[in-house]
Amino acid sequence: MRLVLGGAAQGKLKYVKEKYGIRDCEVAIDISGFITDKKVLSDDTNGVYIKTFNNFSFWFREELKNSGEPEKLMDSVIEQHPHIIVIGNEVGNGIVPQDDFEREFRERLGRYYISLAGKAESVERVICGLGQVIKETDHDI
Repeated sequence: MRLVLGGAAQGKLKYVKEKYGIRDCEVAIDISGFITDKKVLSDDTNGVYIKTFNNFSFWFREELKNSGEPEKLMDSVIEQHPHIIVIGNEVGNGIVPQDDFEREFRERLGRYYISLAGKAESVERVICGLGQVIKETDHDI
């Protein structure tokens, strides 16, 4: 698994598509629709295989509202698809929200990013469309 983080509108998806040769049809913004009967991240109707999960932080927030367990679901996705590229926005910088849910969301997402970074083959941060490698293993994934 690869983790790509950065601020909003910093060119993360474009960077990933160019660096890893990802096509538009291989990018998902909501993995929920691809999870049925343990056939995670595949679409049997047209044979498309999802390689990249974009807007992870938005999905995480919605799953936290709905199921309360986005970490558990994403862990199962990564277990079944260890080569996935996860693209997410950085959160937690700036003013601490007054809203309890928003504080919990930022705390849990931040802690989960730490967990993902520990498991990831590589971690990259994108700023102004430029990638900065934070972690990279020596072997291919």
